[in-house]
Amino acid sequence: HHLLPIIYREKLALDALYSVALDAEAITQWVARHRVDLILHGHMHPPYYSNARRPVKYRTYDGEWHTFHVAAMGSSGVAQQHRGAEKNMFGVLDFSNTIPKLRYFEFDSRTEAKQAFSIDLIAR
Repeated sequence: HHLLPIIYREKLALDALYSVALDAEAITQWVARHRVDLILHGHMHPPYYSNARRPVKYRTYDGEWHTFHVAAMGSSGVAQQHRGAEKNMFGVLDFSNTIPKLRYFEFDSRTEAKQAFSIDLIAR
């Protein structure tokens, strides 16, 4: 599941599955405390990239903060009815240059994968 909301709008339903982890903030606080720099996730997710910032010590807003990257790597095998307008995509981490990149590729059953976009993972 996502740690940050990336779905534009979810339908309200009593038996709904959640797209955001119910303990997302607890996880992000753990990430800040342990200074994790990059979180990757996939499954039935659209490609997504964001930076998030949390205090290293929980609820100590005047202390040290940690910034980390969150990247949804896309979904390579989800049926169209679960993707909406999104294409099947997958992400590749590229460490071949000084600045690492996250490259996203789109594909379908009739074509070879082609790069859709890339994002520089800026080192701090």
